[in-house]
Amino acid sequence: MVRQMRLLQNRTGSHLHVVGLIVHPDLSFLGATPGGIVCDKGCTGLIEVKCPYSVRDMTVNDACEERTDFFLSKSGDSFTFKLRGNYLQLVQNSVTL
Repeated sequence: MVRQMRLLQNRTGSHLHVVGLIVHPDLSFLGATPGGIVCDKGCTGLIEVKCPYSVRDMTVNDACEERTDFFLSKSGDSFTFKLRGNYLQLVQNSVTL
């Protein structure tokens, strides 16, 4: 994951920071472990890096086209989460924090 984050940092010029557990400030029973925090042009957000083993040798485009169980779908030049799957709930939980 660190390799992918460094690649993103080099391509975008944004700053990436690896973090551990982040606990919700008001609901201490909720927590998440995002891939990191990204800082870019005064904005801060979370990043979640995923590379499922089943598509490790494919590009994202190929995985979207060839695997019906892949967690992303492609429309034009954009990728979106499918409304089902293992990763959607994980990412929604991270966004809540």
